[in-house]
Amino acid sequence: MFSSIQENNLRITAEITYTTILITMGGVSVASSYFAFICGYLSQVLPSILALYGGVIAVTTYAVHSNRRMRKTFRRYLTDEVVTTLLQTQEGLKLGGQKRIVTLLISDLRGFSALSEQLSLEQIVEIINLYFEVMTSIIHKYNGTINDLIGDGIFVMFGAPVEIANSEEQAVSCAIEMQLAMDDINKQLTILGFPSLAMGIGIHTGAVIAGNIGSQKYAKYTVMGSNVNLAARIEKYTAGGQILISADTLKSLKEIVRVDGEMQVQPKGIKEQITIYEIGGIGGKHNLYLPQKTKTFVGAGLNTECVFSEL
Repeated sequence: MFSSIQENNLRITAEITYTTILITMGGVSVASSYFAFICGYLSQVLPSILALYGGVIAVTTYAVHSNRRMRKTFRRYLTDEVVTTLLQTQEGLKLGGQKRIVTLLISDLRGFSALSEQLSLEQIVEIINLYFEVMTSIIHKYNGTINDLIGDGIFVMFGAPVEIANSEEQAVSCAIEMQLAMDDINKQLTILGFPSLAMGIGIHTGAVIAGNIGSQKYAKYTVMGSNVNLAARIEKYTAGGQILISADTLKSLKEIVRVDGEMQVQPKGIKEQITIYEIGGIGGKHNLYLPQKTKTFVGAGLNTECVFSEL
């Protein structure tokens, strides 16, 4: 997708540069025309003047139309703010990366792969499109950037390419609204004759390398680093309906979130144990809460009793 942005943006830049040249030439022509008018030669230069300005109008119109078409296309994947950053800044499309502190959200549908084996391809597409339609709208609402859709999973960045000051709050609020939206999705699936679905969400905040990675022919804006892997590991501990976050995400949210449980885990590739927290709600301006529950904390292959707290 971003390789396409690069190619189209370069084309538009070239068109706008060409337009600038034409306008400059037009200015020279105006001066020359004025001189020709004084000398009585206007009829000889008028056709070329009209042709020149016709070209300026045509190229400018095409450039504006192309830009609008690109914006309309990429709004399906990115927020307006991100699209503007990519199209209007030179840095937005350069290959390479920079260090950023971001909050990463990774979601996955539980049991969807097994369910897919029982459905036709058309039914699978119908279900997943319904799910993605709802989720992408929520993600954009909270200024998240969808980095990838992998099967039924969604990988979202908060804080890249556009920096946001409260990425942790935005990500957790987004996750809660995503979980709340599953009720409506399941009602629609029931009407269509499909079984209900459940989603797990993992969230982690940390330093990453963010930027356009690839080659001149194909590049993609993405994030890389050990914190990306950790976010994915945290998601793997979730059961359907759960939101699990790291201590790095929690530390700036302690006063406004409801923590329903915690557990010590040692994800693959991590030398020491870490604590992950189940989030049941967030106060403040968003004020979103999942139904209160008391249960055994269940992760990927784990069944650990936890102390649940109400905030």
